[in-house]
Amino acid sequence: MGTSSHPPSGLPHGWRALRLGEIARVYPGGRLGLTKTDDYVESGVPAFSAAGQDGNVAVEEFQEPGVVLSSIGARCGKTFLAGSSWTTLANTQAIIPDPNQADHRYIWQVTNDESFWVRSGTAQPFIKPRDVKGAWLALPPLPEQRKIAAILS
Repeated sequence: MGTSSHPPSGLPHGWRALRLGEIARVYPGGRLGLTKTDDYVESGVPAFSAAGQDGNVAVEEFQEPGVVLSSIGARCGKTFLAGSSWTTLANTQAIIPDPNQADHRYIWQVTNDESFWVRSGTAQPFIKPRDVKGAWLALPPLPEQRKIAAILS
């Protein structure tokens, strides 16, 4: 789907070129200081590490759908779809789209490509928060986003 470092051009009528930070809130993962070793429980709130949703915790960080970006290491640039109740661990970034502008499933489909993201570092690649907020997207009208997301799902 291209790269996030340049605004998309030649968009269909009604589509907009916007930066992710214009249509979503972006938070660093791991703000609650939870770890797999100390805080994973048998059942509870889905927890997302850089490897994806790989456990549960007792604490809910977000209560709305979003996208979790693996922002460091081997899976750097992979994104994961998060439901209405979830929590992040370190080495991730949470992307919460404004539901009046963007469908979280569409954002997930567009960003779930490691080559989409501007990555820094060599031995241990990482994605800077400012590069997440500054990532360019081609954004169709909301009903079209929902149709695209449904087809791609």
